[in-house]
Amino acid sequence: MSPAAAVLRARAYLLRVAEPPAPALLRLIAAVGPVEAAARVRAGAVAESVARETAARRAVERVDDDLAAAHACGARLLTPEDPAWPHWAFTALENAAHGPDTPDGGRPGAGDLPTRGACPPADHPSRLPAPPTQGAPASGQGATGSGGVAGGQAPGGGVAGGVAYREGAVNGRPPVGGGVAGGGVAGGVVGGVVAGGVVAGGVVGGGVVGGGLVGGVAGHVAHRGSAVDGRSSGGSAVDGGRVAGGGGVDEAAGWDRRGWIGAGIRPARGDLAPPIALWVRGPGVLAELCEQAAAIVGARAATGYGLHMAGELGAGLATAGFTVVSGAAIGVDGAAHRGALAAGGPNVAVLACGIDRSYPAAHEALLERIAANGLILSEYPPGSVPARHRFLVRNRLIAGLAAGTVVVEAGLRSGAQRTAADARSLGRPVMAVPGPVTSGRSAGCHRMIREGAVLVTRVEEVLEEVGRLGLHLADPPAVPGARPTDGLSALAALVHDALPPRAAQDVAWLANEAGVPPNAVRAALDELVRRELVEPVGGRWQRPQRA
Repeated sequence: MSPAAAVLRARAYLLRVAEPPAPALLRLIAAVGPVEAAARVRAGAVAESVARETAARRAVERVDDDLAAAHACGARLLTPEDPAWPHWAFTALENAAHGPDTPDGGRPGAGDLPTRGACPPADHPSRLPAPPTQGAPASGQGATGSGGVAGGQAPGGGVAGGVAYREGAVNGRPPVGGGVAGGGVAGGVVGGVVAGGVVAGGVVGGGVVGGGLVGGVAGHVAHRGSAVDGRSSGGSAVDGGRVAGGGGVDEAAGWDRRGWIGAGIRPARGDLAPPIALWVRGPGVLAELCEQAAAIVGARAATGYGLHMAGELGAGLATAGFTVVSGAAIGVDGAAHRGALAAGGPNVAVLACGIDRSYPAAHEALLERIAANGLILSEYPPGSVPARHRFLVRNRLIAGLAAGTVVVEAGLRSGAQRTAADARSLGRPVMAVPGPVTSGRSAGCHRMIREGAVLVTRVEEVLEEVGRLGLHLADPPAVPGARPTDGLSALAALVHDALPPRAAQDVAWLANEAGVPPNAVRAALDELVRRELVEPVGGRWQRPQRA
């Protein structure tokens, strides 16, 4: 069996074994590669966190059946080793899934992550040496070098990892810059940043050795310790994504409504972990479709207004060359897909069931049209039935594949709100279409707008949010019904208002009526004559008599 086929079969097995999302299993795959991870799961030789995600199904062997079922419906398995994998789109998912602690609330366990200096195994697609270890200066000693970030290598191609950090001077000492050694990462791997306090005795904290995790460890920042008598507390080192020392999160910093900790540390969101692989159907290349993509989601029980707005936005995005990403559900999702199809643009539909199922059944024809020039995808193996929790889980993929999410009609409790929350956690713009204030179906949109979502009413405003910097800037909407008096100076407007509807009056009368000096009236009359808004009648002035 070729290495590529072994990796494909291993990921197909792991997709069925673990119910998504599976952050602990992803860390194991990153550490040892998919083939070795599958072997360990089959044998039960895994850490407790991985066992919790895989123990119930590890004996289920249906790889051949799953691959055959996918082939029968024209689908295939897309893996992170494939050039069509959207590494850049899923980087936000990878980053969000890692934080100061593991998703289960504890420190990473043995076997979950690579150890210091470890290399990926031979079957791993990017077997690269680990970066060298960098130690931290001891407390009370001067800094021998900058505190650093050594971004590890991970499968897939190039995102520069690296964070520069500068601590302010304390007790008259100059600030010390944090170094950056960014590794080429495509799923996004940045080791971590340890900010040692600059104190009277020197720099405490120091070095970070970044590990190579596919799925990435990004933005792990140790708590900035308080300087006391030449020493600094905190200063955890990160080795391959493993927290190797003390320090922590400043819990007193609190949260804002976007979910950020005041000290600037994003908490771990294991529920946002990227997929192990994806079953896809259609001719589209997912990485290319995601280069310019926007998600449109909303209520299933949509009103005619909601369906109209979703269709208009879908068609407008497709006309501008953007891919429409949605869930192919009844209501807003289906209207957005149809709008994009009507404009000849591609769609990506994310299912909460097996790729061989048409759900909802009423959208079987719609799904076939989407598969003709776009993609249908699912992380659930063939034959999987839709379930309530799977709709919520798949929403993170909709948010992750798109540059921004538009919500068209959503109640206060809805799956669309969950998609919007996931998009906000990923740092992606969230937009909402307003509706009647008396409509319960728009109550969720109105609350999102109050909490910071961008109000959008037309496709140009959506493109301004999701388009590339400096492109797709929305022009102000045209004001209908221009009046002849538009653009008049303030003085001319006063004199024009003073003109009686029918009778002609002299300058003195107009000056008294407008409350301006006669000379100012004469200057204003010149402007009004040029605009054909006044005409002379025997030394007096009146509004033009329209035929």
